[in-house]
Formats: sequence, C-alpha cells, structure tokens
Amino acid sequence: MASIKNRNGSYLITVSLGRDTEGKKLFQTTTYKPTATTPKAIEKEVQRFAQEFESRVKAGKYLSGDKVSFADFVSIWDTDWASTHLTIAVRENYNANIRRHALPELGNMKIAKIHPVQVQSYINKLYQSGLSPATVKYSYACLNSVFGYAYRMKVIDENPCERVELPKQKKSDALHFFDDRQARIFLNALESSFPIIHKSHTRTLTSSGEKYLVMDYVENRRISTQFQCFFNLAVYGGFRREEILALTWADIDFTNQTVSITKACSMTKTAGLIIKETKTQSGVRTIRLPERCFAKLAQWKKEELQLALALGTKWEGQRGSNFEKQFIFIQTDSGKMMNISTPAHKFH
Repeated sequence: MASIKNRNGSYLITVSLGRDTEGKKLFQTTTYKPTATTPKAIEKEVQRFAQEFESRVKAGKYLSGDKVSFADFVSIWDTDWASTHLTIAVRENYNANIRRHALPELGNMKIAKIHPVQVQSYINKLYQSGLSPATVKYSYACLNSVFGYAYRMKVIDENPCERVELPKQKKSDALHFFDDRQARIFLNALESSFPIIHKSHTRTLTSSGEKYLVMDYVENRRISTQFQCFFNLAVYGGFRREEILALTWADIDFTNQTVSITKACSMTKTAGLIIKETKTQSGVRTIRLPERCFAKLAQWKKEELQLALALGTKWEGQRGSNFEKQFIFIQTDSGKMMNISTPAHKFH
C-alpha cells in the first residue's frame, strides 16, 4: 500500500519498491493536490490517486518530470497519444514543428523544470524571428499538446502553456483576399487568352543533329477548363483547396446545382496523398452554386471522359460505370488525383 501524508492540503504519496542489491530501500514519491472540498470526498480522491500512482509505478509506467527531458517526453507523447488521436498529416506536421522550433530551445530541459516564463520567452523569440502570428500560434498549439498530455498523465503538476500569452496580430498580418470587384476581374481573366513571349533560342533537329535559330515569337494560351472549374469553385463556394481536390463526380448534383463537401485530401510523408473526413462535422455541407460553375463542370466532365479514352492503358482513374467515383481534378497524364501543390503553382 502506498503511504499518504497530508502537507497543508497537498498530499505526499510514497510507494515502496523494496531494496536494491546493497539493501538500500527504494521508493518513488509524488505530490497531489485534490480538487474536492469536503473531507470525505478529499479522502476518496487522494486514495484513488494513490492507488493509480502505485499501479503505474509497479508496472514501470510512471514517469517523473524531474527525470525525463522534454525531448524524451515528446517521443512518449508521439507514440502513446499522437499516434491514436491525430491524423497522419497533423501528427507529421506537429512533430516537424516541434523538431524545428521547440527541441533546440527546450529539448534538453527536464520537462518538470520548464516554467511558464521559459515558454513565454520561447514564444516571444519565435515572433521576434519574423514568423507570422499564425505560425507562432501553430507552434504554441504543438507545444501545448505535449505539455497537456504530460499534465494529464501527472508527469508535471501544471501545464506551463496555460499561462502564456500569444502575440497580438497586427493589421498588416491579416489575410488578404479578393473583394467583389477583384473576384470578377479574376474570374473573367480565366476565360481570356494571354500571351507567352518566347525569346530567340537555338533548337536541334532530332534527325540530323543540325542546330537552327528560332526567332522571338508570341504564343497565345488559355487557362484549361479544369482550372477554370477549380478556381470558380474556390471563389463561389469558398471551399478549401484540400476539399476541392477530394471531390469526385458523385459529389456534383447537376440537377439541383449543388456541390457536397464530405471529405478532404492531405499530403503525408509516410502514406503520400490520402483522403480523410473533414476537420469537423460542421465541415460536411452541401452548397448551391451559380449556373456558370455547372456549365464549366459539365464541359470538363466531357473533356475528362475523352481524355480517359485517349490515354488508354495509361489512364489510372475510374472508367465506365465507376466514373462517378473518379476525381474531378486530376493529373492529365494519368487520371490520378491532382497533386496538392499544383493549384498554388497554377494560381501564381
């Protein structure tokens, strides 16, 4: 049985672990401050904690925040909590952020010795390094996840992140977005041709290897139907890039002119491009969009079907009766879902 001593409302819990090879007594201690208010409830709460503490110690699962470093606990957090509570992509991003920012500053410190003032200093340093408030807030969320788990597991007595204040966002840091006029200009520009100027250069004939000079010339190009569809959905639907890329033809209701958002894609290092549920239940929604969006979608669906036939065996997407399950936005040389970085490149 663990021994319990009252120290002015805070209880010292001691668990005996026998003796070492030299006969010296071994024990593990911790302190606990109950939240109950009545003597009987306090007694029950402390007894329950003491039993749980003794079980963890004797099972070899107890960790002392005075002995384990922040870096070591991050590994424990990743294996015991992040692996089952976070998606693959979020887990990878959290770990990458912690490795890049938190470990160089806090990694070697014992986790119980990291106080709010040190976490505040760390957050301030991130902001002063030129990172945006949004990025600093994300780094804070990663750190808070680790400390929050350490607190719940009684490795530390307090989560130091709870006392930290994040930098206030300046007006200059606010998101920039199109107003109505700019949105109309952008959407109209998608349907206009634009010049590509080719400077004079030398080419080589494949047949003979002979070189010849090509003079300056201008080539008129147009944005493909596929990307016209993508950006119209982005503007009119307000959909996230990851939601648009995960759309299949089954999500498009041409009769009622609605688009259903039920999933999103995500890029991971371990599993590549994956499809997952939306972040929250409220993210599942059906949106009615203007006629112009469905006219373009209908044209692109026709073009995509033709592309599937033209590619033949190189087409890796859905065919025939399964075409409704086909991704709308694709890599045009294979029919696979479009790469997550492609829309940004095309936008620029």
